[in-house]
Amino acid sequence: MFKINPDTVFRKEFDGTTILFNPDTGKMFSLNAMAQVIYTMLEAGASETEIMAALQQKLPKLPENAALTVAIFIAELQEYDFIR
Repeated sequence: MFKINPDTVFRKEFDGTTILFNPDTGKMFSLNAMAQVIYTMLEAGASETEIMAALQQKLPKLPENAALTVAIFIAELQEYDFIR
């Protein structure tokens, strides 16, 4: 299970984009719609398996490499200390 870094700022902008900012490291990510879903599910305590199941329900035509893409995104969130 992943834990969100409590110092991370998650902010939806007026234009529909979402920003993640870690004030400790100065790192910032701009999230697309799919990344928003993944991050909010991580906030709710979802596992990688649960995230993939939810994405498959929402998007029945997920690309073959979707699981790898999700794993890479989660690894990047960990690398920049957005999640632990």
